[in-house]
Amino acid sequence: RISMLYGVCSFLYAVTYYAVGYAIVELRGFWAMWSLPMVFMTAQMLIMRLDILKTGQHRLPNAEWLGHLAPYFAVAACTLEYRYFYSESCVALAFGFALLAQFAHFVMALRWLDLAWPDEKKADMPEEPGKQWWPGSWQVPSAFT
Repeated sequence: RISMLYGVCSFLYAVTYYAVGYAIVELRGFWAMWSLPMVFMTAQMLIMRLDILKTGQHRLPNAEWLGHLAPYFAVAACTLEYRYFYSESCVALAFGFALLAQFAHFVMALRWLDLAWPDEKKADMPEEPGKQWWPGSWQVPSAFT
């Protein structure tokens, strides 16, 4: 379950960056470039909301919101790079936005690690019909259970 969720979210990132690149390079469509990440990042947010439980002790709660904003930092950098006249200040600002996008992806990767980190539980779970069960000695992440 953890690997499937990570794979789907990584795929949505890839499709987002492909669509942004296509919109700016082929179509020269700034409106399309700014609106496409909303669709894919909303899908990513909803999939994560459906699959992750808000239980357990996490070090980075709600840090995934910065990861959802990463494509917008990249779109801002693309917007500043596509200019008719050269400006060193715009190049520096675009470089800053690109670094912000990389930092947002790094924070998202730390959030994934935080979610997948196993919790220590000493007591066995109660056996209930129709519910999952595993021994207390197993360390499983509480965000996915």
